[in-house]
Amino acid sequence: MRFVIPFFCFFLWVGCRNNNLESKDASSELTSLTGVADFDKFYYKFHSDTIFQIDHIQFPLQGIPANAGELEVEESSFRWQKEDWAAHKLITSKEFESTFQVLDETLITEFIIHREGTMGMKRRFSKSDTGWKLIYYAAMNPLKIHKN
Repeated sequence: MRFVIPFFCFFLWVGCRNNNLESKDASSELTSLTGVADFDKFYYKFHSDTIFQIDHIQFPLQGIPANAGELEVEESSFRWQKEDWAAHKLITSKEFESTFQVLDETLITEFIIHREGTMGMKRRFSKSDTGWKLIYYAAMNPLKIHKN
């Protein structure tokens, strides 16, 4: 019995230690989106808290509706309204790839493209004195393919 308790404690310690290492790896992934640390924190809260999300969108929000025709896209007079907003959740599907273009420390554009490259969406975030806000959202639309 004297050997069972230390043996059990050792495995408990090793198990807890591995969980702590995995937690550190997961949290380091959370801060590696753009290299702009305060944006990364905002981005995850934006997708996990719908009240926070609504408070951090510049309504009426400029953008493009889903499956817009070319005329609608070129006019770009479309505005998303607060009362019609569907909350955005973090995209975890492997069907889509999200990339970020950091224009400067206050302006970041996110491109979310279907892995086949035929459909995509675009979001633009801006930082002001009041923090980060979503300032533009083009919903899922066919991507234009430029032929040379």
